Amino acid sequence: MITTMPFRDFAVGARSLRRNPAFTLTAVLTLALGIGASTAIFSVTNAVLLRPLPYASPQRLLVITSDLLKRDARDIPVVPGDLKDLRVNTAHVSGIAGVSTTRQALTGDDGKPEQVAVANVTTNLFSLLGVRIIEGRDFADQDGAPAQGEAGPGTGSEASPPSPPSPPSPSIVILSHEFWLRRYGGDRSILNRTVNLGAGRALVVGVAEPGFELLFAPSHSVERKPDMFAALRLDWDNASRIDGILSLVGRLRDGATAGQAQSEVDAVATDLRGRFKLKDTQGMHFRVEPMAADLVRDVRPALVALMWSGVFVLLIACANVASLMLVRASQRESEQAVRAALGGSSVVLARQAPAEALLLSASAGLAGLALAAFGIRVLELVAPVGLPRFDTVSIDTTVLGFTLLLMLVATGTL
Repeated sequence: MITTMPFRDFAVGARSLRRNPAFTLTAVLTLALGIGASTAIFSVTNAVLLRPLPYASPQRLLVITSDLLKRDARDIPVVPGDLKDLRVNTAHVSGIAGVSTTRQALTGDDGKPEQVAVANVTTNLFSLLGVRIIEGRDFADQDGAPAQGEAGPGTGSEASPPSPPSPPSPSIVILSHEFWLRRYGGDRSILNRTVNLGAGRALVVGVAEPGFELLFAPSHSVERKPDMFAALRLDWDNASRIDGILSLVGRLRDGATAGQAQSEVDAVATDLRGRFKLKDTQGMHFRVEPMAADLVRDVRPALVALMWSGVFVLLIACANVASLMLVRASQRESEQAVRAALGGSSVVLARQAPAEALLLSASAGLAGLALAAFGIRVLELVAPVGLPRFDTVSIDTTVLGFTLLLMLVATGTL
């Protein structure tokens, strides 16, 4: 009897709700709109703000940018020559990688060129982010050695003719998994082959894991899903100190904090301003931010405000349905009196209202999920360009758990 009583309560509640279709439909639709709106907004918030970055130990990743305070300019790409100073003088950072993206022409065997997105990266990028190379190999340090142009004069006697210039060695590239499948059909024979890329040749040595992307804020102007990754070839000792081209990502050592890293890069910037007059004139400083926070810096306030507006809509919906239930309860006083006179337990009678509230919330939750799926499609049409990771928005287990929480909240307020 004890175990079957709750099911009897739900059966009685369901029959009662069926006898009042107008009330039931109004209550379910009202709650469904509130739950659906909140779920759709939370699905965006979860994908953009809450979901961890898809890298190894993402909480330890930092973005290092350059600010020119005397020019009132922020998020300036770092000049290549400064990267070596940052690497040498940041003890709390275990590694710093640089990336710069561009578009180049890739010419196939058929002679037809295709514009592809190429990320020029330091050779430690994949290892620093913890990205797997599923075919071939990762970059090696020597892949980033400066390309050799024409050879110098021969070392023979003066009568010996000079040696002919040697062709520049090909750049070393790794393909994205998606580009490998699209362009080469997943053919492993492309490994260790050279292709015509831009004005030179490129040697394909590996394929990155599926889904890998470069998650930088839009202000960095970094292609999110490059087709190819080329080892950046620079003479770091003589690299430019003027032209900023690199977006930098670093990894904190175990136990280190972003504040400690900021103190170290401040010291590096002070040293560079003392050595280079232009940097002092510009007021060049380095800024360290957690990579996840930097990615959503511009959109976080709007998303948080949108999330609270969704919660507010749900509370209004719950208040409206609660008012309807109070009106209905007053109309059923005579029915409850008859049931009590026929021997109905006061405990059983008291349980009917919560059972009906739970049935309404559950029905509204299911309808709300359908509305949320539709709402996500609508948000795709109106979302601002460059919203980070918006294409990963979905109704996953986290969103389902949030919807269940909303159903329980709605039940408790009715």
